[in-house]
Amino acid sequence: MDVQEWLIEILRGVGRLFLNPLFYWVILLLMISASRRINHERKQFGFKVFPMFHELKKTWLPSLVAGIFISVIFFGLRIVFPIPTLILLTLVLILLSVHMKFTLLSASYTLGLSYLLILLSPFLLQFQNIIDEDIFLNSPLMSMSLLLGILLMFEGFILVREERNNTYPELVKSERGLWIGRHLVKKLSIIPLFFLVPRDQLGSFSDMLPYFPIVGEQYSLILFPMIIGFEIPVRRKLTTHITKRMGLTLGVLGFFVAILAFTSSYLYWLSIVAVFLAILGREYVMYKHKTRDRLQPGFYLREKVGLRVLSVMPNSPADRLGILTGETITRVNGLQIHSVDEFYEALQRSSANYRLEVVDDFEENRIIQSALYAGEHYKLGLIFVDDPHEEMVLTTEDQSEVN
Repeated sequence: MDVQEWLIEILRGVGRLFLNPLFYWVILLLMISASRRINHERKQFGFKVFPMFHELKKTWLPSLVAGIFISVIFFGLRIVFPIPTLILLTLVLILLSVHMKFTLLSASYTLGLSYLLILLSPFLLQFQNIIDEDIFLNSPLMSMSLLLGILLMFEGFILVREERNNTYPELVKSERGLWIGRHLVKKLSIIPLFFLVPRDQLGSFSDMLPYFPIVGEQYSLILFPMIIGFEIPVRRKLTTHITKRMGLTLGVLGFFVAILAFTSSYLYWLSIVAVFLAILGREYVMYKHKTRDRLQPGFYLREKVGLRVLSVMPNSPADRLGILTGETITRVNGLQIHSVDEFYEALQRSSANYRLEVVDDFEENRIIQSALYAGEHYKLGLIFVDDPHEEMVLTTEDQSEVN
């Protein structure tokens, strides 16, 4: 096959993406999740903080690179994913995100659950006569566990890269009934994976699809939109302190899972060990985080002197001036401030410019000065811990995460 034929077949493979219901489910998931977040921001702060689809910010390029890397490896190893395996994975991805949250979209859960269902399918399917008991007989379990390990490392990479001003602020009640701030580390990544599938399993579509002759067999190329996501509440420290440590831990976990999966070509049972390690390991990481976050005092509190920045709106004057989430503003135009009202009153004392004294992470002061345009004192893009714009009743889930 020459280069032109390869390009044509790849383009046709991309076109098959639109036959996968998961593609449309991802769009729906993003729209509903982002709309809920924006409504939540408006209820608590009176305005939208982050734009629509912000959950995808800075994931496109890493996802594309990861998709190409994995596809080349799997194609080079001639790994074939039967259609029933991809259908099951699609159903599991939809099922674990039907509540329109990203909490269960780690590869540990999606690929891990799919793997276990395939492993148990001979037992589960023997009690019915609708689905063939041998439908998952040729599923590449070792390859699924290898893919799980690689995607777990990718999840860790995305967490490590999380930026300080790009997590989502929330107001919640503490154990003492006071409003405090927390952040939601929330991302969704769509990784384009090219899989080889048996051409004879495509039914009426087989004549429309490209195929690759390998050792006398014919396979088609299909683009599969693999979803990776997470949704992690953080209140006890800066989010970057948590995400970097958690990301490194998941990266190491994914590395060991991939090693076990690779060596399972010699010892089959190591593939099962790899999957259980991925599921239990990530659960342990999340359990440790939730325990520490619950037991330690909150970070975003109302200070006796100054205001701690809960969030900075993207592309706002505060964002352009380099103010960071978690820093504390102690003085405005030379006046010491103790509340949000005092902050805006002090800003209005100057009609031409303003001067902020900011305390950074190392308890060092820096001065920020800028011009102040008419009415801009309400548009600096700074969000502080204050009573919600509209009183909200916490759900049982929210309250359990706080307490």
